Amino acid sequence: YNSDLIRSALDIMPRVFVSLGGVTVEELDEFLSKYNISPSDQVSFVYGFQAEPTPVDSNNLLRIGSLKERFSGYSFSFMDHAEGNSDNALTLALMVLPLGMDSIEKHISLDREIELEDYVSALTPGQFGLFVNRIRELEKALGSSELDITSSEQEYRYKAAKVVVANVGLVKHETVKLDHLALKRVNSPSKLTSIYRIEDVVGRVAALDILSNQQITQEMLL
Repeated sequence: YNSDLIRSALDIMPRVFVSLGGVTVEELDEFLSKYNISPSDQVSFVYGFQAEPTPVDSNNLLRIGSLKERFSGYSFSFMDHAEGNSDNALTLALMVLPLGMDSIEKHISLDREIELEDYVSALTPGQFGLFVNRIRELEKALGSSELDITSSEQEYRYKAAKVVVANVGLVKHETVKLDHLALKRVNSPSKLTSIYRIEDVVGRVAALDILSNQQITQEMLL
């Protein structure tokens, strides 16, 4: 509510973090309008609140998606106030990574036993290092939003997909029937001429003798 401070921060600072703890969406609408704040990298809205500590079921992380939809284009961050001595202190923030958070705020205490302000949700420097390493390692899992499958997925597809094989031995010029066929994984499927649907083979004629359990490829059929 400090207008002079807010205007000065927006004028001077390259990055401004605005806490949304206890702020209604109507107040945020008014805030954006009053200070003429449009989507940019300068302002990041920080979601979360300190309940000393904040219980797991009070985080309402799904609300982040609703806020990002209503305030499309704006940058969002997350303030993590999980109990500092709990396992959640190292894992809760991992859940916001797929939500497109710009940054994560975390308290540090040089000595939790001193019980300084906000110590209940703070990590020791050693814990903080572990926390950062865990974030950096697992954020790699976010990867890309592109819909095209990757080369490693293509390789998996090549190895894992079942292909049409002969369920029994077939002789040259024999018409292939449904009970002649099965779908199985094979050691070295043909990348170019594999057949994946049994119905694409039924009724066709064998161009050569085919062994039982042998993969049937396009060039083996008339």
